[in-house]
Amino acid sequence: MRSEAWTLQHIGAIYAQAGEYDEALERYLAAQALFQQVGYLVGEGRILNGLGTVYERQGHFEQARRHYELSEQAFRDTHIDIGIAGALRDQGALDLREGRLDDARRRYEECLAMSAQSGTRLGMSDARLLIGELDIACGNHEAAGRWLEELRAESAQQKKRPLELKAHHALSRL
Repeated sequence: MRSEAWTLQHIGAIYAQAGEYDEALERYLAAQALFQQVGYLVGEGRILNGLGTVYERQGHFEQARRHYELSEQAFRDTHIDIGIAGALRDQGALDLREGRLDDARRRYEECLAMSAQSGTRLGMSDARLLIGELDIACGNHEAAGRWLEELRAESAQQKKRPLELKAHHALSRL
């Protein structure tokens, strides 16, 4: 049952990336029901985050926030740091969209700490990019420059070209 649920989750993610949100929701909800049947909270946390993403892309921000919060709680209950970090990142993006800059910063900084704790370099890089973007939005250009230049240099050294380009693009807005 778990493997079927994971398959449905992956298909849902593909549909979400393609903008086929009704199809994505159908797969995610079916996967969620299977994960609930077997009591697999980690899988359910992943589904809840996917549902949040779909709702956010559809412009249903309150539904998105609720699902991101439920995802965060599922991952906290199961001590999955990388999942917590992802849910915090997504909630921070909603905070930023709504102009709740202090909340966004708090979530992004916790996301960075959780990613560092779990040794997830990509999560750390994402969090640093988001904090840099937030500093740009707040007019903290000096702080943004430090975050983003560090990220750009590290990405170049590690030959992570897409991330390097994102950092470079953000730096060009300073």
